[in-house]
Amino acid sequence: MILDQGIDAHPAVQAWKCLRATRHDPEKVEVWTSRPTSVYRIVFRNGTPAVFAKRCQLKNGAVERLCFESILPRVRVPSPVYYGSLEEADGSCWLFLEDVGRQWFSPHDPEHRVLATRWIGQLHRKLPPAGPQRYLDHLRSARDRIRRNLGNPGLTEADRDVLGSVLTLEDHLESRWDQIERASAAFPTTVVHGDFQAKNVRIRSGDSGPTVCVLDWEMAGWGIPAVDLAWRGIDLSIPAELEAYASEVRMEWPTMDAVAIRRLAVLGVILRRLAGMDWETESLHFEDPESLSDPVSSLRSMHVSASRGLAAAEEWLA
Repeated sequence: MILDQGIDAHPAVQAWKCLRATRHDPEKVEVWTSRPTSVYRIVFRNGTPAVFAKRCQLKNGAVERLCFESILPRVRVPSPVYYGSLEEADGSCWLFLEDVGRQWFSPHDPEHRVLATRWIGQLHRKLPPAGPQRYLDHLRSARDRIRRNLGNPGLTEADRDVLGSVLTLEDHLESRWDQIERASAAFPTTVVHGDFQAKNVRIRSGDSGPTVCVLDWEMAGWGIPAVDLAWRGIDLSIPAELEAYASEVRMEWPTMDAVAIRRLAVLGVILRRLAGMDWETESLHFEDPESLSDPVSSLRSMHVSASRGLAAAEEWLA
């Protein structure tokens, strides 16, 4: 949606002017996403670069602010220009970021994948905890929601079979959580993005070559880098990508050889799917079968993926 009338009264424009006191006149406001997190692109006249305005809950924005204000400047990885933040009286906050362009990261481009693994390997600063406990919390949250909504009349018997399979897997994983924690303890801890996927990554061209710019730091934390390595765009069986990551972390973590990095990625698959299951169960209270179709389908896919990850880890997880 594009707004080009009366935009001076738009909350994003008002917040931007309050923060920056800019004299540049906005020409239009593009609505990219709406609640619970709203993202707008403010376009200015006279060729002034556009700005992204993100409005979210203060508790979520606090983590992202920490990244842009304290973490990213220290680790010196490429990132969007951060223009500042503004808190609102209703408990929300605004974050303003550079528009880094429209060249989307492609999981199918080998050069992009190598750039991404190098970028992940450069993160070395402390953030709030994002270790196994975070994902055990996701497991329990998802399981509680599934149990509360099994009686939803909008669910089919096939849907309930899927949810039952997810519950069985979650119970099994919780029974082995001590093993998961012991396996996690073998890996070093660092900054993790927590939601590293194609929609949150851009490739920016420059005189010195392409660089990775990563957005949306709400899930960032401090833990083992498993989840960041578990997205399907990076295949750590490919030597170039494996070496790209290893070359970035080798000096800090000399024990991180090829075997350890592959184990880390497998563990990340399990943890990442638990988080995804949690997020998908947020829609299980809807009684419209069409509204339930996507989350149940996603849960089925995540169950398969997590089960494969667990099978791949059986030998060294025990």
